Amino acid sequence: MIRVTPDHIVPLNDAPARLGEILRGAIGDKVWMIADGDTPKVAVIDAQFFDQLVRRAWFDELSS
Repeated sequence: MIRVTPDHIVPLNDAPARLGEILRGAIGDKVWMIADGDTPKVAVIDAQFFDQLVRRAWFDELSS
């Protein structure tokens, strides 16, 4: 399960001003969530971590 700490949840209106912080902070398994109100809309994650997640999902699908 991916966990997002409350300080890594950014309101949609604040995201443009904090984009640099979000991109610098998306390292390893650190995930940032951009939310519209209480609804998560976008996850910003490290590209290598994303690749790992896709590979795991693909492997799990093949195994089942």
